[in-house]
Amino acid sequence: MTDDSEALAHLYRLLFTPAELGLCGCGGPDEAYALVRDVLSLAPFYDDWKAVEQLIGERACYFVLYQLDRCDLIEHGGGIGGSWLTEKGKLYLGLMKQYSLDQVDESGLPHDGGDCPAECPYSPRRLRAVSE
Repeated sequence: MTDDSEALAHLYRLLFTPAELGLCGCGGPDEAYALVRDVLSLAPFYDDWKAVEQLIGERACYFVLYQLDRCDLIEHGGGIGGSWLTEKGKLYLGLMKQYSLDQVDESGLPHDGGDCPAECPYSPRRLRAVSE
């Protein structure tokens, strides 16, 4: 697997598997992709909370942030409104800035759909170790 195809496959996993963001290919996946990318780009949120609320919308804001937190893309201390990017969030934000959803959509799952081995640069264990 080339570096690009490996990156795209891991981004595919983040976006489309139920254990992660669980997006569906119908409706407006381009809009969802852009929203996640743009929200992550605003981190740390304590710098400009109003911009976060404006981008997401006041009523949906906390729900979106809870999902990003659940997927380990952001983390927070006392309140989710002050969140910052995790190592995973930094990695995937970089990929989302580099690749379009059309490129991701053509890739499929990494590791034949299995878990990342420990040596994989996208392995959750490896990303957690970097942040500690």
